[in-house]
Amino acid sequence: MERENALKRLREIITQAMEQGASDVHLASGCKVYRRVDGRLLPTEEEADDAWLAALCGGLFTDAQMERFGQTGEAETGYTLTECCRMRVNLCRQQGGYALALRLLPLAPPAPKELGIPDAAERLAREKSGLILVTGAAGSGVTTTLAALVGALAANETRTILTIEKPIEYMYGQCNSLVLQREIGKDSVSYESALLAAGKQDADVILMSELCDAASVSLAISAAESGCLVFAACREPGIDAALERVIRIGGESEKTAQRLAGVLKGALAQKLLPAEGGGRVAAFELLLAGPASRNMIAQGRISQLAGLAQSESRDGIELLDDAIYNLYMRSRISSETAVLYANDVQDMQRKVQLF
Repeated sequence: MERENALKRLREIITQAMEQGASDVHLASGCKVYRRVDGRLLPTEEEADDAWLAALCGGLFTDAQMERFGQTGEAETGYTLTECCRMRVNLCRQQGGYALALRLLPLAPPAPKELGIPDAAERLAREKSGLILVTGAAGSGVTTTLAALVGALAANETRTILTIEKPIEYMYGQCNSLVLQREIGKDSVSYESALLAAGKQDADVILMSELCDAASVSLAISAAESGCLVFAACREPGIDAALERVIRIGGESEKTAQRLAGVLKGALAQKLLPAEGGGRVAAFELLLAGPASRNMIAQGRISQLAGLAQSESRDGIELLDDAIYNLYMRSRISSETAVLYANDVQDMQRKVQLF
């Protein structure tokens, strides 16, 4: 009963948070409940205490997860509040008490057009094989973008789609494709183990929520080389940094760069910007891998890709600053926001002063 009451109180808090457009809710022993709205952290009148949070954790996490929490001080899971939302729940111990960060997600992935994902990226996501990287800083919406692309693919085509996540965030439900979702720590012990098993599961598409080590990089590239379409998330702010990280953690950098160049279909980077009238809007940087860009990647000349993107813009390649400027010209963001978030501040100042 304690767990039921704890979850009932949580549902009330989450419902109110969603009505305010919150993306996250924070609960910590002895502290006020906080919501994050449009990137800003806002306190509420509610206060969390140890007894409630202990009962709540018992309802959100399995006994095995709570046992590991007792040993390590950290735990993470996905949880569905029926007819309300899906949540990514991160639990840590602080000053001997509990602290939870809840990322609020819709019950189903949004459509790519709802997020403003470029049409070229949607077409890219329908490839039969290869590697597609989606990157952005923590909290920039990378998971949502991946879910939107994979959800559209699952709805419109008939493929076997295997997701390998930590934790499972979006649920795909019934669709044309067969979608198998595996959570690290629950359904498999590691990314490496899950990827090794993927080849035996007749997967056409693999979604990885993280490229975390040399083994996961090598196996993801191997899956793409064998004919799978692989989507993978990175947590770098831009495409250059994401490619450099994949090559760096992959080990044997020259060999990894060549293998990456051989399978890469494209990369998408994103930033969330404050929108005019409230809320946030995503700006996307997009690289469609062609002969010239693959040659640069194979040779490790990642920093030169930006110049190539400018010269090939007619082919659908767009730099982040171009995307930000387009949002400004469509009155989605203010001139101040455009300048603040631009990589080349002086160039953006010059552009926005013209209109």
